Amino acid sequence: MSVTYCKLGVLFDLDGTLVDSSPDLIDALNLALQEHEFEACEIPVIRHEISQGAYAMVKAHFNHRKIVNVHEPILRQIQQRMLYHYQRNNGQRTHPFSGIEHLLNWLDEHQIPWGIITNKEARFSRPLIDKLNWQPRVGTVISGDTCTKAKPFSEPMFLAAQHIQRQPKNIFYLGDAPRDIEAANNSGMISVAVTWGFHKPSDQIDTWPAHHFINSPQQLIQIITKQKINK
Repeated sequence: MSVTYCKLGVLFDLDGTLVDSSPDLIDALNLALQEHEFEACEIPVIRHEISQGAYAMVKAHFNHRKIVNVHEPILRQIQQRMLYHYQRNNGQRTHPFSGIEHLLNWLDEHQIPWGIITNKEARFSRPLIDKLNWQPRVGTVISGDTCTKAKPFSEPMFLAAQHIQRQPKNIFYLGDAPRDIEAANNSGMISVAVTWGFHKPSDQIDTWPAHHFINSPQQLIQIITKQKINK
């Protein structure tokens, strides 16, 4: 399949694809754990759970520490306190992955619209995008609570395609989790698995049904350029 720049769009997952939000999320979790008199988490363990959400991060901490006598209500309390703290430190230490700003600048220079589809709730995603100074540039931001269903369902994908006025078949969607690739494929987009982000060692990214696999943002530029040349 070949596309021209004038027909092309690019959509991104947020956490683990565009930005490394792990410092702020882990800081928030540690504050919540401290309030409940538990020891701090081990960053490498929790980092791999970020794509699964706050509750998964909380559970991963206790599973790793082999603490089995913490009941569901306490886990949920810690989750809510983590989100409370995250709403306050969101964006303080979050930063784009290496090469992302260059890629976004390149898309802007070539008038290729780009946007974000994340399962992060709008109360977290939009303030973060403001702090990154992306709001004037981004073509759309679809959060986890924008539609009735989130990724991997197609509803947010189609809404984003409408917002950037591009056909799904001409949109690249980049993500670092299996549900990102599933969502892109379900909606007829060009799925791109990124090898950076919050992967688990057991994820076996090369087995995901993605159209492309990239090790750096620069590689997307190469893919786009090659497809234009091969038009």
